[in-house]
Amino acid sequence: MRVIITGGTGFIGYPILNKLISLNHEVMLVGRNFSSVKHLKIQKLKLNLNNYLEKKKEIINFKPEAVIHLAWQGIPNFSKELSEINYNITTNFISFLIKYTDCKKIIIPGSCWEYNDGNILGSCSENMKINPQKPFSICKKKIFDKLIRETTKHKIIFNWARLFYVYGPRQKKTSLIPTLIESFSNNKKINIETPYNKNDFIYIDDVVKILIFMLQSKLPSGAYNVGTGIATEVLNLYNIIKNLFNIDYDLQKKFLNKTCKINMHFYANTSKFKKYFKNFEFEKINSGLYKTVKYFKENY
Repeated sequence: MRVIITGGTGFIGYPILNKLISLNHEVMLVGRNFSSVKHLKIQKLKLNLNNYLEKKKEIINFKPEAVIHLAWQGIPNFSKELSEINYNITTNFISFLIKYTDCKKIIIPGSCWEYNDGNILGSCSENMKINPQKPFSICKKKIFDKLIRETTKHKIIFNWARLFYVYGPRQKKTSLIPTLIESFSNNKKINIETPYNKNDFIYIDDVVKILIFMLQSKLPSGAYNVGTGIATEVLNLYNIIKNLFNIDYDLQKKFLNKTCKINMHFYANTSKFKKYFKNFEFEKINSGLYKTVKYFKENY
């Protein structure tokens, strides 16, 4: 299959790119920096997606059958201005592909924050009424609403992968789990403001499997939760990682203060996805953290 991928050098995109290559798909990688990509089997199109029309001919001549659009500029800046820029980039680029190519499958990651910015307690299902209030979540919802109408009109499959808390090797070092690992590695104080929060943490390899399944299957159009269906307490993450470092004391007990409250507790309802991807086994949190700690120990 001829596949365009954007964001293919990022935390999620890079392992997906490698998987596409191993499965012998024809790949066009669209982006601004390919320094980390050494593959010779793919086409690389250096392009700022703000100016995709500059390479209109090259994109059309590639004759894409599918696109996995992972690019989102500015993370972790989720300001209104940048969120709206990403909304325009995404909808304009996908609309261009729909109009000028025979692309028949579009896969884009959504976010669990569409569920009212994390304010829904407990299980989150795709058929819930959602009403996000923050710019990032609002723009994600607007992208889905616009593209589901457009792809339905043109009879194109559109899979919206609503990602929960993805973790694993190559994750940004400022994220929660890499921060904990770095603190234990360097005997630093740890300050966790919300140790009792419970979130749905999903290992990167599982996300890759799911997105590739979306690409290669006949999954109907729509939004799909990409999470494990299990909420893990932040304090539990702390303790698992501490044990992996064989540390028998707390680097900082301050965050265990009784004044700490649960500000968030939500997780994916995975029943819709499991109807199609039967017998899928998620990586357990202990083994996923073991692999993540091992990677960061070896590479930093």
